[in-house]
Amino acid sequence: QAGKWNAGDAGRRLLMLTTTGLLVFTVEDVHLAVMLEQVERVVRVASLKDLPGSPRNVLGLLDLYGVPVPVVSLRRRLGLSEREIETTDEIIVLNREGALLGLLVDEVEDVVQIKELPPLAEAAGIKHLSAALKLDNEV
Repeated sequence: QAGKWNAGDAGRRLLMLTTTGLLVFTVEDVHLAVMLEQVERVVRVASLKDLPGSPRNVLGLLDLYGVPVPVVSLRRRLGLSEREIETTDEIIVLNREGALLGLLVDEVEDVVQIKELPPLAEAAGIKHLSAALKLDNEV
């Protein structure tokens, strides 16, 4: 019945407006997350073109339907042990204000909804970290 709604529908809409979606992934044994609203797509690892003169963390360029996307190694960025890229690895393509950036990760695990992000980075002085959360008894 088009055009009809009930209080339950309104409650679900309100829930959607008052929660934040996070895409949870792993690099080595570290669980991380990015804001779902910044995720353009997730793709299986593909061949990357070399990008001469790029910073050490940049692995190369991903050809995403004709659009070049720089891909960053979170292992290098976080100082974790390096390993060969595996066919099961994934690239999370982020869209930050129109600029695309790929993050090479071991595995995308889940999408979770949280009510709010507890502030952390400003107090701790940590770059690139917005919050620390406990999900399923893990921080």
